[in-house]
Amino acid sequence: MISTSFDTSKNDEDGPGNPVGELQEFTQKRLLKPPVYEFSSDMGPPHAREFSCSVKLGKYSEKGTGRSKKEAKRAAALAMLTHIRSLTQDGEEQAVIEEEEEEDDILLSATELRQSYTALKEGKKRVPIPAAKQNKEIQQFYNKIAKVDKKNGKIKNASLTAPSTNYCQMLQEIAEAQRFEVNYLDIEETSHSGLRQCLVQLSTLPVAVLHGSGQNIYDAHAHAAHNALQYLKLMIKS
Repeated sequence: MISTSFDTSKNDEDGPGNPVGELQEFTQKRLLKPPVYEFSSDMGPPHAREFSCSVKLGKYSEKGTGRSKKEAKRAAALAMLTHIRSLTQDGEEQAVIEEEEEEDDILLSATELRQSYTALKEGKKRVPIPAAKQNKEIQQFYNKIAKVDKKNGKIKNASLTAPSTNYCQMLQEIAEAQRFEVNYLDIEETSHSGLRQCLVQLSTLPVAVLHGSGQNIYDAHAHAAHNALQYLKLMIKS
């Protein structure tokens, strides 16, 4: 794995530009898996603590440091963008970036997901309508998923009516084959009928969030996974 580092400890935490957002936009436009950020233990005395963050995109790994996690993440993203620009100049393009399979870490946080769910439920927020360009990118993304599924048939041949089916396991196996991540978020409040509730988030393009409910949280997860499988079947249906 190719790795470099970048240090912006002397820069302002909210310096010019938004390298984290720019890097995310780069991957979305090229239908690449989003970058993965990881933080290592902070170092130094309390009054001069330093944080370290690594970012992975395909086979490339960059590192950044800073006085806060936000600054370290920003530094890592900036280092990755600098590296990508050098690749573009060398004519390597995105094929090189895609050589190594990576998981993504650009999902909504639990707090953001709860807030979005509550806002949608209360009618304070509307689901945005994708623009024509976004629709094209979404179509291309699911065309790639459909192409992979033609080989293994995990989505197309998934039985969603068979009794005693482990939908959570089925969804996880599909996610691993298709290179996206699955996260469950339990909802504290019960439904009007007293059922436990949860959301399942898929790191697809765009990020998909499905609801599930059941007598217990395990049943709620299974219901959400079942809904997610139905969603995937629908999206790749020709």
